[in-house]
Amino acid sequence: MHPEEIVWQTTAPEDLWIFDKLILSRYLGYTCGPTGTFTRWDRWVRVDTQIPLPPILDYIKIKYDKINCEFIGDKLIEVHLRHNSDFPHGRNEYIPVWQGMNETPPKGYEYIQDPDVHGRIGAWVK
Repeated sequence: MHPEEIVWQTTAPEDLWIFDKLILSRYLGYTCGPTGTFTRWDRWVRVDTQIPLPPILDYIKIKYDKINCEFIGDKLIEVHLRHNSDFPHGRNEYIPVWQGMNETPPKGYEYIQDPDVHGRIGAWVK
């Protein structure tokens, strides 16, 4: 079973709002709204910097063993109650390769196959 499915089934009902990006964004005071489109991101970078979480997550970080937060700049955009499987074994960077892109990795990266339902076929990682 996928880690996201396990988390969904084991998260307390009163905490399920953290999985809704629009609700999370409204709680944080962001200007947001549904667009019906998928936005492609260009990279994930693992950081060791401690970033303060908003107070609305205070009880979440105490209640659950794992919390994986994704940011764009200083804006929290997603919360997961699982580790990030894109960063095993010391991996520090993950650049998606979308359908139609050349799979040849830039210098210092390796290509891995990692398809998803949004058109990602793999990633360049290091």
